[in-house]
Amino acid sequence: MCCAIALSACSEKQSSDSGRNKLDDAMADAQAWMQADVAVAELGERISVYVLRYDSESDEIKAVYVYNPEQAHPVSGLVSPIIGFFADTLLEWDQRDPIPFDPQLVCVQDTETSTLAEGESADVDTLVMRSIADLDPTAASLLFARAGRERMEELWSNMFADPRNKPLLAPCEVERVKLAPLASIRENFEQADEAQRRVLLGSEIAQTPAVMQMYELWSLPVSVETAGHFVTPMELALAMLIFDDLSIALPDAPIARTMELLDGVSGFDHGWSIAAGEPGVIAWVAVVHTGEQERHVIAILAHDADQPLDTQQVSAAIGAVVTALQQITSD
Repeated sequence: MCCAIALSACSEKQSSDSGRNKLDDAMADAQAWMQADVAVAELGERISVYVLRYDSESDEIKAVYVYNPEQAHPVSGLVSPIIGFFADTLLEWDQRDPIPFDPQLVCVQDTETSTLAEGESADVDTLVMRSIADLDPTAASLLFARAGRERMEELWSNMFADPRNKPLLAPCEVERVKLAPLASIRENFEQADEAQRRVLLGSEIAQTPAVMQMYELWSLPVSVETAGHFVTPMELALAMLIFDDLSIALPDAPIARTMELLDGVSGFDHGWSIAAGEPGVIAWVAVVHTGEQERHVIAILAHDADQPLDTQQVSAAIGAVVTALQQITSD
C-alpha cells in the first residue's frame, strides 16, 4: 500500500515536473521572440516577417513568428532565383538545351551572362544556376523569355497573389522602367493600367534600354511600389519551402547543386539563404534544417518608397530573428 502511494506520488511529481518544464520552455520561446520583436518593430510598417516550421513526418506547417505578415513588398533581385527555380522544377525543359544569347535582354549588372557575345548561347542548366546562385538578372531574363510572359505569369500567380504582378516583368524590363533615360517612360508605366502596361512593354520600354550611368548613380528609391515583383513574407516562405523540397527530391537537378553554393545561416549547420536589394528595398529568405524531420523558413521583406532603408537597422532585425530561432531550436 505504501509502495503504491509512493509510486503514485512519484508519478504525480514527474508529471508536475514535466508540465513545469514545458511551461518553462514555452516561456523561454516567448521571451526569445519578444526580444526579436523589439528589433523588428523599430522598422514599423516598413518590414514584414514570417517564420514557419515544417515537420516532414506529420507534414504539418506552423507559423512560429509573424510581423505584419499580410503586407506585400517588392523583392528586387530575389526575382532572379525565383525564375531560376521555376525553370528548373516546374518547366519541362531539357537542362542541356541551349538558349541563344539575346542582347535585347541584357541587364546593366556585369555578369557572366551579360558578357556573352551575340550568336553565343548557354544551356538551361547554366542559366538556372547563375539565376539562383549569382542572382544574375540577364540569365533570369533569358529564362523568362524562353518560357514566355504568359507561362511565367501563370506560375507566378499560383504562388504570389498581388495584382501588381500583372503584367509580370522580366528583370531587364524592371530595369528599363526604373533606369530609363527619360522620366516620361517611368511615369507612363506608373500611371498605366494593366492593359496599357502590356502595350508599353511591347513598345517604348522594349525599345529603350536601361542606362548604365543611371545604375551607377542609383541611390534613392525608384518606382518601388509600381515596377517590380511583389510578394508577402508568407507567400515567399511557402514558395521557398516548396523549392527546398524539390531540391531534396531531385538531387541531380541544377537546383540541388546550386543550393550547395548559397550562403549558409549563422548558427545553423544546415541551411541556405538568399539576400537581395536596391535603394529602398531589402529582401532576405532562408531555409534551415533544425532537426531530422524539421525545417524552418524565414522570410523578411522591407521597403520604403520615399527613402533608402537603414541597412544596419534591417540587418539587426534579421539577426534578432535568427538568434531567436537559434534559441528555440537548441533545446
